[in-house]
Amino acid sequence: MRRFVTRQPALTDMLLRFSHRERRLIGLLLVAVLPLSTILLILLPLAEARVAASQTRDDARDLLNWIETQAAAYPEATAPEAPAKAERASLAALESALVSAGLRQQVTTLGNRGTNQVEIRFDSASFTDVMDWLTGQQAQTGFALSSLIVEDLPSAGQVTVSLVLEPAS
Repeated sequence: MRRFVTRQPALTDMLLRFSHRERRLIGLLLVAVLPLSTILLILLPLAEARVAASQTRDDARDLLNWIETQAAAYPEATAPEAPAKAERASLAALESALVSAGLRQQVTTLGNRGTNQVEIRFDSASFTDVMDWLTGQQAQTGFALSSLIVEDLPSAGQVTVSLVLEPAS
């Protein structure tokens, strides 16, 4: 006949080796320290993140309220009037507009590019002067911007500009 020997689990063996006082301390560790560490390491950071998210939401609402207040303080903007249409798109009108803007001397290329397109290139020109001219040129010349490439130069405010214009419809 076989005998069955029952063995106690390893954890029970280990606990039985400890004195009564040591077992109480282990129990205290399980009852107090583990829940406390869970609170400190998991729950408190979650609560702090919630407070931070709430503060961010409140800041966004305050900003929205401020924007609405500012928008109400100013009358609605009306669309600017459309510029008067030029008689007819022509190279002469384009060159005249460049001369009146003081940019003709800086133009390195001015000529036809394919059908109904004009190419203009400035190798070194003031960015603000070119953009100011470009803003009002359609009303003066009858050409609309088709393509624009602006490259910065080492000197401050100077750019290389290549643009293609075509007759405005």
